[in-house]
Amino acid sequence: PSEKANFVLEASSHLRTIETLYLVYNRIVNLFAMSIRFLHTKIRVADLDRSIAFYTKGLGYKMLSRRPGPQDSEIVFLGRDGEVAELQLSHVKVGSAVEMPERMMHLAYQVENIHDVIKALEEVGGTVTSPPYVIPSGSTVAFVKDLDKYDIELVQKAKRD
Repeated sequence: PSEKANFVLEASSHLRTIETLYLVYNRIVNLFAMSIRFLHTKIRVADLDRSIAFYTKGLGYKMLSRRPGPQDSEIVFLGRDGEVAELQLSHVKVGSAVEMPERMMHLAYQVENIHDVIKALEEVGGTVTSPPYVIPSGSTVAFVKDLDKYDIELVQKAKRD
């Protein structure tokens, strides 16, 4: 074939490659553009009413709903103004002891005044396990255990001038 024909064949091959890449790119974009959002985190609690008081009074949650759950449980959804994700408290009536493996998980919250939040959590039964300390970024971090021994991480971001 002539040089012109070779060029056309090569260009055609590149065009098919570009079209394939475009299709793959669109598939990836559409995959990540799907409407997916984080809804809630469930924690199991021993005393539902005490836990509701802890999270509403200590961290400013509001009770959104309370209803029977699966497998002889009762569940409560808590939410905070302006936040999409909710906290689900689950109380299983049979075998209701809550066992939390050491360092299993924690809930993390950004707060404006770490000392005020610690005080509020202590007033509703929280236990400070790591008092406020400054990390390399300049933010202040503390850990508090809730009534069922779940760790709550509090982060007060460093103020930037």
